[in-house]
Amino acid sequence: MFPTQALALQFGQLLLENNQKLSFTPFQDSDEYPWEITAYPAMPLSYENITAYQELLESSSEPLQGKFDGFYCL
Repeated sequence: MFPTQALALQFGQLLLENNQKLSFTPFQDSDEYPWEITAYPAMPLSYENITAYQELLESSSEPLQGKFDGFYCL
């Protein structure tokens, strides 16, 4: 989640440069964070991989004022 479209796009570019699939959409439920980037990682499913990926997303988005909002699984 990001406070501006420009910051969200910067984060999206970072993900794309690292061969990550993503989606970029407005987020209607928050006035403070109205832009959402969703990453779709391809990795073996394990607790270690999930927590490491979450830490990577959080540390990479922090300089861009991003806020990690959780995981979504189908």
